[in-house]
Amino acid sequence: MVLSTKSSEAPHLCIVEDDIDDQYLITNVLKKLSIEVFISIFNRGDAVLNYLSLHEAQFNQLPDLILLDLNMPSTDGIGVLKKLRRQPIAQFIPVVIFTTSKSPTDFKRVLELGASSCIIKPSNYDDMVCVLDTTCRYWFEVSRVYKEIWY
Repeated sequence: MVLSTKSSEAPHLCIVEDDIDDQYLITNVLKKLSIEVFISIFNRGDAVLNYLSLHEAQFNQLPDLILLDLNMPSTDGIGVLKKLRRQPIAQFIPVVIFTTSKSPTDFKRVLELGASSCIIKPSNYDDMVCVLDTTCRYWFEVSRVYKEIWY
């Protein structure tokens, strides 16, 4: 599902989140921040993997950042991350785990599997604004540099 196309040059953000309330909150925060972004939302891990497989040859369709929920039914964030990091085209796509988990074991595991970062979802709106603003701006810039170097 594509939510916003502000510009063909805008960074592409994939949100992989099964909770519709979290999807709504994240997209509304991004709108409030006026971050120019193309957003794709996937409510299942296998859906984003299918999307990436279909668009592998179309470089301009690849996301600049993936915000990935850890705890999802079917293919969870760990499964998605493992599969992403085995795909050559996806190795350099920043993947930020965005989770309610506070488990150090979860953090250690996803970082070992190649997550770019792991962030605990903020519990209040103001913190969510701050976290998403910082996260998106930072990783969109990193992704831009990766594309210049690797692609």
